[in-house]
Amino acid sequence: MTDLDDLYDLIARAQAAPWGPGCSALWAQAARLAEDLGRDEDALECYSNLVTAYTMGGEATRVIAPFTWCDNMYRTRPDLFTDALKHSFRLAVQVRHYGAASGAYRSCAEMQRCSPANAGTLPEFG
Repeated sequence: MTDLDDLYDLIARAQAAPWGPGCSALWAQAARLAEDLGRDEDALECYSNLVTAYTMGGEATRVIAPFTWCDNMYRTRPDLFTDALKHSFRLAVQVRHYGAASGAYRSCAEMQRCSPANAGTLPEFG
């Protein structure tokens, strides 16, 4: 099996896994491998699905890192986002991911000491 075969095997296993730590671990492993292979489109898919897996699996405090990765990729490589993915990402930002990220921030004891006024502003998505 090649590294690319391993990546697609991880993605297939993650897609088939029920929500929870096992599913999240598969998406995280796939995302790291996609990055290591320089496959930005696959990494984007994996990190986006990792955010969903953490959210649906009850691991809200873990959403922040993969969401930030996707947000940074949106800012630096918008060409990777198809129209459907752009639409999905905008909705995710507005409806789910920022809600999940904000819930994660509230869940972290260290973040409870921070004022929301110091948290910055939401990014603009064309």
